[in-house]
Amino acid sequence: MFIEIGVNELNTLYRSTGLTKDQVYRVINNGNLEPNALTVKFGDFVKWNGSKWVFSNTKLATLADANASALAVVNNWIKGSDSTTGTYSTDEVYVAGDVIILNGKLCEITSNGTWDAVAQEYTYTYKTTSISTVLAQLCGGQTLLDLGTKTDDDLDNGTYTVIRANSHTTFALTTATAMTVNANPGLGNFEMLIDNSGNASDLTITVKSNNGQTTYMHSSAAGTDVAAGKIAQLTCVGTCWTLAEFEA
Repeated sequence: MFIEIGVNELNTLYRSTGLTKDQVYRVINNGNLEPNALTVKFGDFVKWNGSKWVFSNTKLATLADANASALAVVNNWIKGSDSTTGTYSTDEVYVAGDVIILNGKLCEITSNGTWDAVAQEYTYTYKTTSISTVLAQLCGGQTLLDLGTKTDDDLDNGTYTVIRANSHTTFALTTATAMTVNANPGLGNFEMLIDNSGNASDLTITVKSNNGQTTYMHSSAAGTDVAAGKIAQLTCVGTCWTLAEFEA
């Protein structure tokens, strides 16, 4: 996955928060990248090799390329019901947002797998979807992918990792006092509704890179806390994030 970004923003990342090795970027203007003064122009693909900028062999996909990729993604055959929405069981492990072919129909997984200890298999929910939706996800479309509603039980030692860019997640919390959100691979670009209305405690939030090594910058004005009994939206773009409190 590549990220479109300006030269000045890349130089700021280099000077402030650090860079992820081998992350690919597509620059949207002309300039020179620090620290090795690599000269780039609009549309060039570059990546950070750990010590300097180098050009990447990444290219934009044509429509034919996208169609071929879509066929490769959805060409996973499993058994199950062929209704418009429903559930099925399988030994394969999928996550919400994966797309499969289910008895000849294109289906989007709408829940992470639930382990059935008796049957010794995973159970999923799904809905039929369109090829245009799949292509939008493959080609970096801006449609938000709904990753569903999570609770305190979905936190792993107080941490939740966003698995998709351009995604929406709802968190309904009742006991947590702190939560670390690891962004999707690459830079941020996700949105999260944090429902703390059923929690008697304030919630302190930290947002980090996917590997947890880089702490992202938060809005000075908005702070990092969601008050007890309140609802807020967390929006992360690049390596910066902010909170906004909302009410009905």
